[in-house]
Amino acid sequence: MTPDQLSGFAKSMVAVSLFSSNILFWREAGYFDSSAAEKPLLHTWSLAVEEQYYLFFPILLFLLWRHGQRKTLLWIVILAAFSLLLSEWGWRHKPDANFYLLPTRAWELLAGSICALLVRAKGVRRNEGLSLAGLAMIVAANFIYDEHTPFPSLFSLVPVFGACLIILFASADSLVGRVLSWRPMVAIGLMSYSAYLWHQPLFAFARIRSLTTPSEGLMAGLTMVSLGFAWLSWRYVERPFRSSGRFGAWTQHSVLVAALFGCVSIAFGGWAMLALPDDLDRLRLGSRAWAYEESAQHSPLRDYCHSHISESTYRRPENSCVYLAGDRSIVVLGDSLASELSYELANQLQGKGVSVRDLSMLGCPPTYSDNSANSCARWTKEALTYLDHMENIDDLIVIYRIATDLNGPDAEAITKSLRKIIIEISNNHHVIFVMQPPPLRKAPVQLAMLEDERLDGRLPGLSRQYWEDERKAFDRELEGFLLANTDFVDTSDLFCDAKDCIAGTKGLSYYYDRFHLSLGGAKILAAAILPRLDFPGQ
Repeated sequence: MTPDQLSGFAKSMVAVSLFSSNILFWREAGYFDSSAAEKPLLHTWSLAVEEQYYLFFPILLFLLWRHGQRKTLLWIVILAAFSLLLSEWGWRHKPDANFYLLPTRAWELLAGSICALLVRAKGVRRNEGLSLAGLAMIVAANFIYDEHTPFPSLFSLVPVFGACLIILFASADSLVGRVLSWRPMVAIGLMSYSAYLWHQPLFAFARIRSLTTPSEGLMAGLTMVSLGFAWLSWRYVERPFRSSGRFGAWTQHSVLVAALFGCVSIAFGGWAMLALPDDLDRLRLGSRAWAYEESAQHSPLRDYCHSHISESTYRRPENSCVYLAGDRSIVVLGDSLASELSYELANQLQGKGVSVRDLSMLGCPPTYSDNSANSCARWTKEALTYLDHMENIDDLIVIYRIATDLNGPDAEAITKSLRKIIIEISNNHHVIFVMQPPPLRKAPVQLAMLEDERLDGRLPGLSRQYWEDERKAFDRELEGFLLANTDFVDTSDLFCDAKDCIAGTKGLSYYYDRFHLSLGGAKILAAAILPRLDFPGQ
């Protein structure tokens, strides 16, 4: 693991032990979060949600039960409906919190509680049609839903309601009941909790150790290994602890406290190792990888100068960072790719009488609309209005993760928005449109740990052919972006050779993560932009 990965792993071990990993992963989620697939304990977020539910729901039930079962059921239905509506609002406005936190997940668990109360009152009522419909809903959701499906949301009703239909109407002698009672299905069910615990760490470490996406054969093999470990866990951990009278309460509590203490101790040990002098990490990573780790530096003013979507860190355009002072100015407009470029342009323009304004919004693709509820659209509108009233702007540099954005579900809207933005700003300013730097397969330090440098000291990042395939959607639209008053800087010419796009050279990292240039990489890009600037004397 890289130092950042090891630190994150240590934090997650503590959070898992305290059933709060969902809160940790929510706080870490976002634009700069490391690949979720490489987090060994990411899957524990759902266990944390369940444990939090198991803490609060009995208290709620205790308070409601005195009013009778009917009123208790009514209040639980009301709470579930409120939680569902909150999740429908949440995926639009707070998607990370919506995914990870209990308030928007509670309705899924409350649905099970509603079923429990109904079964308690009326039993399971056999209905072949409804139970088959429930199974079909679960199966359909598995095949139809993908990573773009909002979750949780009203879409989640399909698998959740399907599960409810099975609970309520699949009696033991029904077709669905007999299918789910089949011995292999029961065996999978018995081991499912242990299999859930084992699969993600195995998959995550395989991805960490692989330069490319692990093969299907390897992942299939790891799936079988996780099932083998799951059987061992079920046989020698779950069954003994669940067997009545096998262990006394004192023994169970002692073992659990010891396990908790052991996990937390290991986690703090990891933190302590990271707090030791850099020599330890240099020794652990190797001198070559450590050189790339040290040089993968972002702008020291990134956190301060970046505008964020959240209200507490929202930086209005008139309050944006300005480097240097002068009679003339250039503006860098874009998403998070703009920060290091602004900082390095200012470094190279010292003494020229030119100021550099960093007008950037974290994680916002080009968004041009009148929808004030969309934070990116609101910020873009404010930025363009502000630029309209600014005087003495010689050049306006535009940079977004545009190739990545145009491979997403909102490609058409982003294309239209970017074209409108460039049309509006090019009416009064000379525009330099900068292609996003070619992304890397992994962070530079990981590449250095797993990949050999070439004889000339260059560290390959991504194959040029792969990058050219990735940017085809952008290249098709390029002509529409390049207006009369617009120049284009293609970063592929700066960071790629005929075969590969380069992550760094001789220990100097051009990137500080997979997508963003380090100060060293931004220096190369800034030097390529300077000759294109319009201001006098350049």
